[in-house]
Amino acid sequence: PPVEAEGCLIEAAVNDALSDTYAAARALLAARLDSITLADLAADFSRRLAAHPKRDLLHAHQRKSDAP
Repeated sequence: PPVEAEGCLIEAAVNDALSDTYAAARALLAARLDSITLADLAADFSRRLAAHPKRDLLHAHQRKSDAP
């Protein structure tokens, strides 16, 4: 989104020149976010975790805190 500095003529000119670009960027981002599911993120995370060289150590601190 544009930066707002009240009274700055340069900023006003830039914001006006880019207003269509800002609107298109917002629409593109919203459309992309609508297409990403939690299942997509979970699958990507699982793939990355399986490939991580230190995957057994990543959450070792959580296992320790879960112990009685």
